[in-house]
Amino acid sequence: AHLTVMRCSNRGNVTNPEAGNDAVVGGLVGKCSATITYSYNMGDVDGRANTVAGITASGSASYCYNLGTITGGKNTSGARNLTVNGISSSAPSKCFNAGMVVNYSTGHAYALSSSGSTDCFNAGDIAANAGNAYSANSGTNTYTIGRLVGNAASIGGNYYDPARVPSF
Repeated sequence: AHLTVMRCSNRGNVTNPEAGNDAVVGGLVGKCSATITYSYNMGDVDGRANTVAGITASGSASYCYNLGTITGGKNTSGARNLTVNGISSSAPSKCFNAGMVVNYSTGHAYALSSSGSTDCFNAGDIAANAGNAYSANSGTNTYTIGRLVGNAASIGGNYYDPARVPSF
């Protein structure tokens, strides 16, 4: 079933101590085929799950924002390849992230999404312990002014250009 979530918010912290390939955690929605619009997360989201995200770990987001700190992979035993997203695992549109995104595992940290983004902006710092730190995996009109920090070989993103900032 597909769920539509509109005009929702979270101001509390979300923690998922469960580890596993099917485990996901999101600030608003975890594992659900959902379309989320005009919503925001202000709480911190922390998980040892396979995917951790500020808005949704498995749905799509548009006109959403995240202000919370999103962390994944803390206190995990062994090498865990987690993905940590500031907004969502699916390509967000017209969203912004101002929260810090940190991946303590061997996986990647994305300011916005591991699937690309359209007309999005990041102002939060992005850090990856052993994986890559990206503003977005790919995207159109997507920019960052946040710092990208990583111990891996690849740090990437489109940097702020005032002439090309998307209007919301």
